[in-house]
Amino acid sequence: MSYAIQACPERENIHVVQSEPDGVYGLLGLPENAKGLIVFVHGLYPLSPWEQRAASMLRRLPLATLMVDLMTVDDETHPDEIIEAEALAARLVAVTRWARSIDDLAHLPLGYFASGVGLGVAFSAAAQLGSDVSAIVSHAGRVENNDAMLAHVRAPTLFVSGGGDQEATHMAREALARMECPKWYVTVPGVGKITGDRELIDDAATFAAIWYSRHLH
Repeated sequence: MSYAIQACPERENIHVVQSEPDGVYGLLGLPENAKGLIVFVHGLYPLSPWEQRAASMLRRLPLATLMVDLMTVDDETHPDEIIEAEALAARLVAVTRWARSIDDLAHLPLGYFASGVGLGVAFSAAAQLGSDVSAIVSHAGRVENNDAMLAHVRAPTLFVSGGGDQEATHMAREALARMECPKWYVTVPGVGKITGDRELIDDAATFAAIWYSRHLH
C-alpha cells in the first residue's frame, strides 16, 4: 500500500494521507516529540466534531493522531452494497502496518480510539495484530459479542459511554465478561450518547488520555 502525504498549513501540523489503489485516506496529526500514535476508527460514518476535538486534545499530550476514513470512493458510489466488517478490518490492518513502516511513526507505540460500530472493526484488527496495538479506547462503541474475536484481543481496553446510553452500557458489559486483556469501564453521568456537549467531550477525552498514558509503552 502506497501513500501520498500532503501538508495542510492552515491546520496544526496536519497532513492529508491518501492510499493507493484502494482510496483509504485520513488526516495525520504529528506534533513534535510525539509519545505515541492514536488511530481513530469510526466505522461507516464521517468523522464527528467530537472525534476531531478529542484528536486535537490528544495531540497536546503530545500524541500523534491518524483519523482514517475506511470507506473508499467506490464504497460511497455503491451505497446499497453492504460493507462487511472483515473488509473494513483488513483496511485498518493495512493502515496500521503502514504506520509501522514509516520512519516518523514506526517507533511510536500505537493505540486505537474507536466509536460506534468502529469498535468491532478495531477489535478485529487488534486480534490479528497482537502486540502491534498497545491500547484501545471505546467511545460509545458497539460490538457484536464474537467470543473468539474478543478472546484474542490483547490490548488493554477502556470503555467510555454516557450513563444514559443503555445500548453501549449493555454491550460493554457483555464484552468485558468475554475479554481476557486488562480492561475497564467508565460512564459519564447525566448523558446518553457522548455527543454535542463540550464539557462531557472533554471529560471523555481526559479518560482516554489517562488510559493511553498508562498503556502506550
